[in-house]
Amino acid sequence: KAIDAEDYVCKKLYEYRSRDTLNGRTFFGSHKASLNVMYRKKNMQAEHCSTGEQKALILSIILAETKARSEYKNVTPIILLDEVVAHLDTDYRKALCNELLKIKAQCWLTGTDRSLFQAIESSAQYCMVNNNNVNMLQK
Repeated sequence: KAIDAEDYVCKKLYEYRSRDTLNGRTFFGSHKASLNVMYRKKNMQAEHCSTGEQKALILSIILAETKARSEYKNVTPIILLDEVVAHLDTDYRKALCNELLKIKAQCWLTGTDRSLFQAIESSAQYCMVNNNNVNMLQK
């Protein structure tokens, strides 16, 4: 039952509080869990995939969760992806951008090279952040 899981987590967090404080780290929590992911296209565990493939897999999970919230909970998400496209090849970048456009969410993508965003050039607004100043750029 959900209430049993909540009670268990609260109890464990309370038990570990003193130890966590003394050691300056957290010993119990969701950050200690592992997520096993299979890349079906290659029939391979994600841990054995390339870095780019791993990024694509985690992005697919994020996008699936975002779509589910949008469709089933009627929630319009705001998506922030920090320096993601630099780790993807051209095909994955295009696929990501196409999926983001389908979701119809407000998406913020950061990057140091504008050319990495060519797949959404016509749909994007660009801004430059420099010394805490934000300037809108021309398309």
